[in-house]
Amino acid sequence: MVVNTSRDQMRMVLIKCFMFLVVLTFLWTFSRADTEVFCVFGESCILPCQFHASSDPVIHWIYMTTGDLWVYSYYDSRVQLGHQDQRFNGRTSLFEDQISRGNASLLLRGVKVQDQGRYQCYTSTTMGDKESFINVKTEAPVSEVSISQEGNRITCSSEGIYPEPELTWSTSPPSNMELQDRPRVQQTEEQLYSISSSLMVSDRDPDLIYSCTVRTQRNQRNQRRATLKPVETRKNKTPAPKKNPDIFREKCIGIFLGVIVATIIFMLLFICVIRCSAHCEENRLFKIR
Repeated sequence: MVVNTSRDQMRMVLIKCFMFLVVLTFLWTFSRADTEVFCVFGESCILPCQFHASSDPVIHWIYMTTGDLWVYSYYDSRVQLGHQDQRFNGRTSLFEDQISRGNASLLLRGVKVQDQGRYQCYTSTTMGDKESFINVKTEAPVSEVSISQEGNRITCSSEGIYPEPELTWSTSPPSNMELQDRPRVQQTEEQLYSISSSLMVSDRDPDLIYSCTVRTQRNQRNQRRATLKPVETRKNKTPAPKKNPDIFREKCIGIFLGVIVATIIFMLLFICVIRCSAHCEENRLFKIR
């Protein structure tokens, strides 16, 4: 009985030790886990980093995704940029007035798509060294969606987006018509995306309202929608000729001139008749004499 009790106690001790190691490992892993920061393209972004404040702090920011690129350094109580990579030149700074309070956060201005990746914040003081890691993700939200109609075709488009967007069509009221059109996606030199898609307007449902939605897979909540009620178009319809005011004016002038010419001719004929009558009367009187 004594042996069994000892074995049970030993088993409980081992279980407790194992659980303690599991919890300790979890806490250690959690403490070293990357801090995820979302930065908006073209704007400023803060990469957080805290340390135990002490005298003579050393601060190094390193970009680790494409090799160890020096982003920013501070030691000997001043900024040290001799090893800074060119891509970060003029776009980074620390909050120097807060370093004495243990704030080593980095301010990154004019965020680019290429800035996303893993950063290391290394600090060293008389109280010891510390490393923290920040995972930066760049976003260019969907800001505007445009939709237009040309003939029987409607087109939806948006641009300046990151990461790669997706585009979907819908109708109101819901329709059974096929709305699947493969979007055309392009990427600029800044690695931003533009997307567009076109559909043919249904002649069977002229009252449908078409909606186009653009969003990114990373952030489903960031989406924009544009709506269009198509204008009915009729094929082979000859537009009614428009009246040309110049032609109408020319016709009026022609009629007026015609009336004047006819009046002059009538007056000339009338004068000729009168003169002929007078001449005949003179000849008749001459013969009588």
